[in-house]
Amino acid sequence: MSEYTYLRPTDPMPTWTTLLAVLAVTLGSALQAAIGFGVNLFVVPILAFIDPVFVPVPVLFVSFLVSVAASYRLRRAIEWRVLGTSAGGLVLGTVLAAALLTAISARVLPRLLGGLVVLAVVTSVVGVSVPLTRRSILAAGCISGIMGTIAGLHGPPMALLYQREPGPRVRAALLPFLVVATGISLVVLAGIGAIDRTHAQATLILLPGVAGVWAGPLLSRLFDAGRLRAAILLISGASGLVLLISG
Repeated sequence: MSEYTYLRPTDPMPTWTTLLAVLAVTLGSALQAAIGFGVNLFVVPILAFIDPVFVPVPVLFVSFLVSVAASYRLRRAIEWRVLGTSAGGLVLGTVLAAALLTAISARVLPRLLGGLVVLAVVTSVVGVSVPLTRRSILAAGCISGIMGTIAGLHGPPMALLYQREPGPRVRAALLPFLVVATGISLVVLAGIGAIDRTHAQATLILLPGVAGVWAGPLLSRLFDAGRLRAAILLISGASGLVLLISG
């Protein structure tokens, strides 16, 4: 059980703190629905500053719910065979991550992954691209599984692969993929006893912010007007730099 006590009825979280947390989640939810990923990178630093009890379990629940809601709206555009391929890579990457954690220092791996993401962003900027094939989707899913298991960031590898695709296809690929990714993470955390009542209470505090997903279609028009690839590169690059700096 968490040691944080603000969730007790006798010691509730201050109203301004609650509003700040919900506002952060609302904005993050809108961005994830509009771009296809990124809620963790935007929301985690803010929530961790407010109180670490919000990270990672409540944020994972939020990301899961946002991805489910946004995916439902895009359900007719989802390429289910492609999702199956990326999900297969995700499971493989999750298993590989467990092996890597036993063979390589837990301090080295995040920096290594961050460096690879930054390198991928740089090569994308200079014009190098990876063809969108079944093999590349499987590989991106695998790398996402490794990165998500080790650093909690599943989105960048898949997003970089889809960066040159139209906005609707990007979201139809990334959002269902994140449903699977965050779902696996939550199941694993529950299986090892890392989710308790305090996490559930903290999630309930953040839950109203999930409504931000409904602003996604409005924001998507802004990003689809020639700005989506730039947003993908920016968020992915920032994710890589965070891992490089913080490890």
